[in-house]
Amino acid sequence: MKSILEDLYYGNINPAEFFQVPLKEYKACQEEHIKTYDSFLQSLEPYQQKTFTEIMEHQFQTLPMEHAAAFSEGFRLGAQMMLEILQGPPVDEICL
Repeated sequence: MKSILEDLYYGNINPAEFFQVPLKEYKACQEEHIKTYDSFLQSLEPYQQKTFTEIMEHQFQTLPMEHAAAFSEGFRLGAQMMLEILQGPPVDEICL
């Protein structure tokens, strides 16, 4: 049995690949967003559509970077919590 660290190292684990927001409200919000986006895009002149689409593409390129940074920070926080748990309370906090 391979370790989770080996799977992570060899690229067999990609948390973002399987991530889905498990909320019904999210799906409804996303559908509303798509309708609003499409409606807005149709209201623009062709040159404005092109410019807006380019702006959005640049914005979408930053999202994976933001998500990776948030994932890393959350992982660090979890590791710090585990270290604190394993270390136990400071000696001065132990009731004798």
